[in-house]
Amino acid sequence: MFCNLSDLKSESDVEQKLIYPLLTAEYPRGCGFQSHEVFTKENLRIFDIDKGRKGKMYRPDYLLVLNGLPLAAVEAKTPTEDVLEGLRECRLYATEINALFPTGINPCTRIFACNGNRLVSSPWDQLTADVDITFQEINPAVRAYHRFIELFDRKLMLGLADELARRVNVRKYWRATYMLGGVTARDEEI
Repeated sequence: MFCNLSDLKSESDVEQKLIYPLLTAEYPRGCGFQSHEVFTKENLRIFDIDKGRKGKMYRPDYLLVLNGLPLAAVEAKTPTEDVLEGLRECRLYATEINALFPTGINPCTRIFACNGNRLVSSPWDQLTADVDITFQEINPAVRAYHRFIELFDRKLMLGLADELARRVNVRKYWRATYMLGGVTARDEEI
């Protein structure tokens, strides 16, 4: 729909020719994100994921950000690489992102990985993919793709971002006179 399978030879091809158009195309073809809401690798924080000898510095290819909150991590792989490894790396990154927020607030709720041949997705805290579609199924007429688009729809994620922003940004307002000090300071004559 966005390109031909034969056009996808490298990770960069998967990122630029398939994933980015999918993220920015309007519903029902794509997720409907605006370009400034799709953060690229160069702008993302790097985390040390995994442990011991497997540990490595990592950042995903894209992070979907609304209202200043990172809501989804996206990983691209070459067509010959294991897409499930990309999903695992995304999950570890989402865990690190969510750990930056107070307990019970996990803004990075969804992850997905794509190698051109397959696109898999899951909630950030689930081991197995709940969406698994092939390149040929990337079409709004296919039920599995429509389900994927509904999970990553910008309008749905904007509602989630608004709710999380209210929970994160609890503001306390004070009258200016209370900032002067106690009752004695307020009632003191100059």
